[in-house]
Amino acid sequence: MPGGLLRIAHGFGNSRELVRLALERGIEMIEGDVRLGGGRLWVRHDRRLPLLPALLGRRPRHLPLTPRWALPIGPWHARVDTDPLPLEDLLAMTAGKCGLLLDLKPPRRQADVPTSAKALARLLGEADRAETVRLCGDWALLDEARRLTPEYALYYSVGDRDRWRALARRFEEGDPLRRVSIHAGLLDESTAGFLRDRDVEIICWAVYDSAEAARVTALGVKGIISPDLGVLLGDG
Repeated sequence: MPGGLLRIAHGFGNSRELVRLALERGIEMIEGDVRLGGGRLWVRHDRRLPLLPALLGRRPRHLPLTPRWALPIGPWHARVDTDPLPLEDLLAMTAGKCGLLLDLKPPRRQADVPTSAKALARLLGEADRAETVRLCGDWALLDEARRLTPEYALYYSVGDRDRWRALARRFEEGDPLRRVSIHAGLLDESTAGFLRDRDVEIICWAVYDSAEAARVTALGVKGIISPDLGVLLGDG
């Protein structure tokens, strides 16, 4: 990887085992999905089923560890939530060891956005890790986080053409967005040039092989998000 490029392990913040594996391999930044549940913030990719200690989600691609007790259901899996990971635990596990990219998932109800944002601001304030923690994901939560925790770097996530058009409208309306996380399938010379012309920092997800890593790097991205540690470390 070229010097200065962020190497971000996609999904490795979603379980204690994966965090330990990434730290053992010397990964500099770990991505994890943050969700609100029961008034607290939890780190997990899958959604919690109502009234049950169980999770349901799409089966992850390329992660080296399969979640324990997972029942495959086509492209999905269901599993008992045996070892929930609160956000404060992830912050503590990685303090002084690696950075974090927290992917903020929208709460079930739009009315819970302020609750999620305030809980996030409280935990980030206690952790005091503005130099090593970055945020991406749901725009409503990012807008609140930008107001409550302006010292933290925020990347507005763009995963499809509709979201890309919404991003362009924000620029037209004068919103001073400085960072974007964009899906690799959307990143080409046109979209990258649009962002470079506006001095926007770009990180790219999800990159599955070294050829794709080279392609997006040539387009000027600041960071690559991949579930393949070999790709991130340059030996995959």
